[in-house]
This record gives sequence, C-alpha cells and structure tokens, in this order.
Amino acid sequence: MVMMPVIGHLADRYGIKTLLTLPMCLSIIPPAILGYRRDTNFFYAFYITKTLFDMVCQGTVDSLAYAYVAKNIHGTKRISMFQILAEPILRDAPVKTHVFNTMYSSLEDMASLIKNSTILIQALVVTFFATFSETGMESAFMYFLKARFGFTKNDFAELVLLVSITGCICQLFILPILASDVGERKVLSTGLLMEFFRAAILSVSWSAWVPYATTPLAPGTMFVMPSVYGISSKQVGSGEQGKVQGCISGVKSFAGVVAPFVYSPLTALFLSENAPFYFPGFSLLCISLSWMIAFLQSLLIKDVQSPSRNEAISNTSTEKA
Repeated sequence: MVMMPVIGHLADRYGIKTLLTLPMCLSIIPPAILGYRRDTNFFYAFYITKTLFDMVCQGTVDSLAYAYVAKNIHGTKRISMFQILAEPILRDAPVKTHVFNTMYSSLEDMASLIKNSTILIQALVVTFFATFSETGMESAFMYFLKARFGFTKNDFAELVLLVSITGCICQLFILPILASDVGERKVLSTGLLMEFFRAAILSVSWSAWVPYATTPLAPGTMFVMPSVYGISSKQVGSGEQGKVQGCISGVKSFAGVVAPFVYSPLTALFLSENAPFYFPGFSLLCISLSWMIAFLQSLLIKDVQSPSRNEAISNTSTEKA
C-alpha cells in the first residue's frame, strides 16, 4: 500500500527501466538462498528475505509495466495493451533526473497530484471496490461451489477453462472495439454491471449448472482494471505515469488484503449450521453489492477530460515536486 506509490514516484524521477532492475535483482535472492541449502537456518533466512523483498518487489513489475505502457502508447490502443502486456519492448527515452528527497516528499507529491484531479479520486474508489469484490469472489466462490453443489477438481477445471476461453476472446476482439467505439468509461461501467449480475445470480444458485450459465458474464472483470488504467493515465502527463499507476497498485494491494478477512468468515458462517438465517450465497450477494457501489461510482466519472487540463495538472505537480 505504501511502497507502490513511492516506487512509482521514483520511476518518474529516475526512469521506469532503471526501477525495473530493482525488483528483478532482489527477487533472485530468496530462491537462491533456499536452493543453496534447505535446513532450518536457511529456511528462516529465506522467509525473512522473502518477506522484506516482497515489500518492494510484489506488484512492482506489473505497476511499472502499466506505467511504461501509459507513457509510450496513446489513443485507443492503450486500453488493449493494458490488458495484453505480452513482453513489451523497452525503448530508451529521455528522463529528467531529480534529487531524491524523502519518502514523505514522495507521498506528499502524489497526494497533491491526486487532490488536483477528481477523476483520479473516483478511479481509486472504483479500484478499491472492484478489487475488494474480485478478491472476495476468489476467496468465497470455490468454497461455496464445493459446499453447496459438491464440485470436484474436474468441475473447477472445466469452469476455469470456460472462463479463460471467454476472457481471451473478449480481450482480443471485443474490448478493443468497445474502447474505441463507446469509450473507456462506458466499458468500465459495463464490466462492473456484468460482474454485479453475475455475483447476484450466483448468490441464489439453485442448481450446479447455474455457474456454467453465468460464464458469459465472467469477462466483465477483465474490462474493469484496463479501463481504470486507461482513464487514470489520461489525467496526467507522461512524466507522472509512475505515480498514478503506483497509487492504483497500492489501493489494489490494500483491498486484496482486506477482502479475505471479510468474505472468508462470512462464507463459512452462512454455509454452516450456525447461520443467522438460511442463505448459503449471502457472501456472494454482499460481493454483488460491492460491485454495484463501484458501478455507481463509475457513472460519476466524466467521459472526456480536456488536454489542456491534463497538461495543467502535470505542470502543477512537476513544479511542486
């Protein structure tokens, strides 16, 4: 939650490629320790270094990759590349080098940047509730299917395969068309609404075929974050993409940590005999309501942001930095 925005800020100062080398190098050390020897002392060394390095490395590569795409790709292709980050080719680009002050200064600059843009605040709110819902679905959905309908690993594999095939088709063909024709904000709202209906239907599942029937709605979650990244990236200049993508990654990390603590006990409670009332899918209903909150917030996001305002925000944040 804290490190992602700071690393994004440093990437804007010293270059995205330079900051990418940090997690790449640090991530090698923990498995190398465990690979050298597997006794108790080396395991504890692995555990400690893994914990400390994940504070810097976990999610950093994805965040900086999104920032690099936002900086170098423009127009309707940007939202497609946000979803399909397949081995991007890094190009040299001129980067202004500034003096590193403190972590507090970095957080202060990012707070000032977000404060100047209502759309960024709205995008972060959508990010929180969308990630909160998505992570909650991951922690509750399979548990619900196994307890309610006795799903086995083969059933889960079939369901995941159908969702993956549908998602790939939507990513490659439908998402780019929608982004160019209706705009990123409407794509975002559409994805959130699809996920709301999917979670609501699953919460009242009356037969084992219902999860399969809701598969066409599953790609809705794949529309959400690319749209959020695209909307957010347009609010700042190319020199501040690291800050924005770092803030989004930080909010996602926070929501991803909180969601299992809420939905896992809730799912277990309503699938047990001690439930306050009979509603096995109550946790999924709560997830659908969380999706609806994100959907309503997305409706408040403006479709168009003038380039002049984007430049003004970028210049203001640069002067303060």
